[in-house]
Amino acid sequence: MNQAKRNLKPIRNYPGIYKIWLFSKRRQKWIDTGKFLATRRIVRDTVTKRESSVFPSLPEALDYRAERPETLIEKDLSSQKKKDEGTTFGGLLQEWKAFHFLRIELGTRKLYERKLFHFRFLEKMPVEQIQTSTIDELVKLWMTDYPRRKGRQNFDKELKILRTIFHFYQSRKSPHYLIPVKRDHFEAATLIKTVKNDVKALTQIDLMRFLAALKEHANPVFFPLALTQFCLGLRVGEACGLTWEAVDLKERWAKIEQVIIWDDRTWEPSIKVYPKNQSLRFVSMPDVLVQELEMLRSKFSNPRGLIFTTESREPLNRQKIGRCFNQVLKNLGISFVTGTHFLRRTFATMANELTGDFYAVSKVLDHASTDVTQRYVRPMLSQNRKVSDAINGAFLPQCSSQSVGAGIQEIR
Repeated sequence: MNQAKRNLKPIRNYPGIYKIWLFSKRRQKWIDTGKFLATRRIVRDTVTKRESSVFPSLPEALDYRAERPETLIEKDLSSQKKKDEGTTFGGLLQEWKAFHFLRIELGTRKLYERKLFHFRFLEKMPVEQIQTSTIDELVKLWMTDYPRRKGRQNFDKELKILRTIFHFYQSRKSPHYLIPVKRDHFEAATLIKTVKNDVKALTQIDLMRFLAALKEHANPVFFPLALTQFCLGLRVGEACGLTWEAVDLKERWAKIEQVIIWDDRTWEPSIKVYPKNQSLRFVSMPDVLVQELEMLRSKFSNPRGLIFTTESREPLNRQKIGRCFNQVLKNLGISFVTGTHFLRRTFATMANELTGDFYAVSKVLDHASTDVTQRYVRPMLSQNRKVSDAINGAFLPQCSSQSVGAGIQEIR
């Protein structure tokens, strides 16, 4: 049939069915073909599609329409459910790893591998049978009889990974599957309640104490390393991966183009090209850091390669760096921060307080989102002062506290 010459007339009381008329050039009028066009929606491979067909009689067209969209969807869901009934959580886990691990770096993969151990209770269970009540029982187990380290605060990371795995199943296998991990699971899986917006960062005084004590350490490399990490807001792997070729002390900039990563069990170091977000970036260097690096460079006749190394010119061991920092902090009586990452948070908090440019701080930190930066920056007291000063300005200068008080009494 020539679509341009066809006219479809809907049949009353029969939605989705049309009488087909054709235009005759010879007779110059529309002719009833006696045929009917029926349309319907159908689900194929979990995707709803619209299809149509032509029939010689109305009853045949009605039979074609008899399978309503709801019926077809139910049939498709039933067949899909039967198909996926054999998919266990353990099998899904292997499929997810085979694809998801292609997109993440080695360190993150190893972190995931350690967390996946906590899901072993679900391995033999069919995914379709894992409902919200199943996760309820898993959280109860984690919170009661489950062996765990004394310092563990919550199971947030495990739940986030679990939610990601179920999202993979939903997007790849069963679009109608409801992800069983809910918000209240995160609340219930908290062992130690923590205060929100409590950024673990040093004050300016404590930072100076820490750097001064580190400068007296037996290993002379730890002080310039810590100073570099703080002044540039770097991750410890980025600071350890800096090379003399990647810094320009005259123009006062550094290029962050590689990082040192360490095996999470053996602490064996290796070099990875490009930082965490796979982006090359340049950062400006303050004078205090330029002076320190110039002094360090003057000790070498031909400085090349990594700036911070062992005596045998090997990459530094992250475990030893952390132990050194922790010991210095302990000696100073500072117990609310540990490890190495507190220097990056301290940089973020101080930079935001001094500049007031939150977006610029986020860019220097190389965060993919400013939401991440919020976890690195303390709320600014200066912002609160601006609000209180603005409220104070609402009162006229000539209004003393006595006159304001008298006015309030009058209103009462």
